Amino acid sequence: PYIPLPEGLTIQDADLDLDVGLTYRKEQEENILGIKSTITTSSIQTVDSQKNSLFAADRFKVQIDTPNIFSRQVDITDIVLERSDLNLSRDQQGRLNIVSLFQKDQDDQEDPQTGAGEDKSDSNQWGINIARIQIDSGRVDFKDISNENPFETQLNPLNIEVSDLKIAEKITGKVILEANTEKNEKIEFQAGFKTSPVSAEGSAVLSALALNKYAPYYEQFIHFDLAQGLLDLNSGFTTDLSKENSKMIVDLNKLSLKSVDLIDRQTSESMVKLPLLELAASQIDINSRTVTLGQITTENGNVLLKRSAQNQINLV
Repeated sequence: PYIPLPEGLTIQDADLDLDVGLTYRKEQEENILGIKSTITTSSIQTVDSQKNSLFAADRFKVQIDTPNIFSRQVDITDIVLERSDLNLSRDQQGRLNIVSLFQKDQDDQEDPQTGAGEDKSDSNQWGINIARIQIDSGRVDFKDISNENPFETQLNPLNIEVSDLKIAEKITGKVILEANTEKNEKIEFQAGFKTSPVSAEGSAVLSALALNKYAPYYEQFIHFDLAQGLLDLNSGFTTDLSKENSKMIVDLNKLSLKSVDLIDRQTSESMVKLPLLELAASQIDINSRTVTLGQITTENGNVLLKRSAQNQINLV
């Protein structure tokens, strides 16, 4: 009852350890209050209104080392989440379970006459510096039933590290993400980012992505089935949304499609078999809508091209 939570979210179990140290002194009429504390929560278990497990973690630790809280600056040296498990799902209307919880809570806080929440703008805004946020050996289970055919995946392990995070009028920081899926797909992502204006620069690497696994998201737009196929991607990106120098560029250092087999849904014939298609040293400029192709490599491809009595070509 003492912890405000969205309706429908319950902390079923958690142990809290709190170690707080305060120092006070006065220098030339300035009050200085330092806070050094460690907050540790272990054996966390939360459930939704149906008693389904939503989030669990072995340990969540926050270390605060703020020289002077009166300076409206909070310094956090470490935030660590160990061996966490998050269950995400989308219903038939496309609503994400965890977002729906907080969205309802936000709607309840809005003014019923104006439809607006409380204005919390403050000219003397607090600043927060976080040296490191780490999610270690996490797991995310995701299920989506919003499409005709359901989709399920699991990220395990999931490791995320955010460093040099500064939150004030602008937000800046760096992020590194590494994850494996249940099909041994590998995801690597790293970037530096800031807001006001929004900009980011980094890289993304995908390895052995099983394309047919993601069919629920694209099968309604095509007339063939992807029996198999693997995607490898090594790319860099630059985003700058400032008015003077707006740009969104994706550098395709290397994109590979392997063991692709496209099946005609009507005849069950193999339309395209492609052991390898590789694209390298290419670039996509989203702002100017241009694609610059570098090196294209393919080998031992097989294409079945057929024209029906109604003058329809199977690949079109």
